[in-house]
Amino acid sequence: MEELHGRTIHDAADIVKLPLMLLPGVTLVPNQILPLHLFHPQSVSMMKRVLQADKTFGVLNYHRQLNENWLTSHASRHVPATVGTTAEIFSVKEEEEYGVKNLTIKAEGRQRFKVRKINRQVDGVLMGEVKILEDAQLPEMPPDSLFCNYKKKPNYLTSVLARKQWNTTNYRFGSGLRISADPFPKSCSKSAQTSLSAFPHWVYQQYNPYKLMDYIMDEMRDWNKNLESKLIPTDPNDFSHWLTHNLPFDDVIRISLLELDCPIVRLRRQFDFMRKCSKLQCRECASHIADKSDLFSMSQKGPVAAYVNPGGYVHETVTFYKARGLRLRGSPSCENSWFPGYAWTIAECRVCSHHMGWKFTACNKELSPSKFWGLTRALLTPKISE
Repeated sequence: MEELHGRTIHDAADIVKLPLMLLPGVTLVPNQILPLHLFHPQSVSMMKRVLQADKTFGVLNYHRQLNENWLTSHASRHVPATVGTTAEIFSVKEEEEYGVKNLTIKAEGRQRFKVRKINRQVDGVLMGEVKILEDAQLPEMPPDSLFCNYKKKPNYLTSVLARKQWNTTNYRFGSGLRISADPFPKSCSKSAQTSLSAFPHWVYQQYNPYKLMDYIMDEMRDWNKNLESKLIPTDPNDFSHWLTHNLPFDDVIRISLLELDCPIVRLRRQFDFMRKCSKLQCRECASHIADKSDLFSMSQKGPVAAYVNPGGYVHETVTFYKARGLRLRGSPSCENSWFPGYAWTIAECRVCSHHMGWKFTACNKELSPSKFWGLTRALLTPKISE
């Protein structure tokens, strides 16, 4: 594929016009890779104009919504989301097969936006007037909030003593300090009873993004035991977007997280979801499909990735070691497999017969794991325990 260079960054609160692409079951977040395979003349023409301009277009989720009379009817309709993400093309390949031109594209999510107006042009292309959203800039944590001593009234001497006994070993994500040699009672060092700052220590910790990230990573061990932590972003804002992309949130939760401007609020909601979610179930019939402990990363970047099939449909696929409540349809096939060396078989829900994803089986005995499940994220919904 031909690599493209250069970036387009819009200022926060700018009102810009972008060509929009509606993708059912896909909620693009910043820094997420989006593959596309386009062969429809209208889509190909739109993308060629995008490539000649700033290589940027907008992506909106196209999700189901119950009708207003949902009490008497369970019918639903598809509507575009009100928030989306700009996507910038960084790789492209143009081919012609049987006289039909098609484009293979790789794009990356950049900036969040809120839709103000959508118009359809004469050529059928959707143009949106959108407002660029900015993530809140986090203030630095007061240094004194990271120290504690066991005296009720801190003074200069105890402050110096505490600072000498705390080394500069960072938290895993960079902003906290750990005790190197602790002369104080254990009860004091564990509970941080007294802060040397204006507010108690625990008040700052509630809004310390790096502490939240530590809590979340501890919780992630129950979700994904083989996660490569070296590739995880260390910036709180990037980390919150990475988490939105790599956990099996349904479309409603994803869109609500995309609407938030504050990374701390986003992290707190994600952490609350992770603690309350224990199982994943079928979106149509709510039958049990997988446990959170079955989740694992087949990709280096995380357990969820977007893949496109030859028909141009994009699936955000979650990988699991085990799955239940599914039946297989058809014979295994290695053709157009997203995972080289693995054959795929269609998997359906046993209760409602709804398509859920695929079972991948290794064609080579040396591959590990020998089998796993790739389930479509939009067809799963988390079971939240109260």
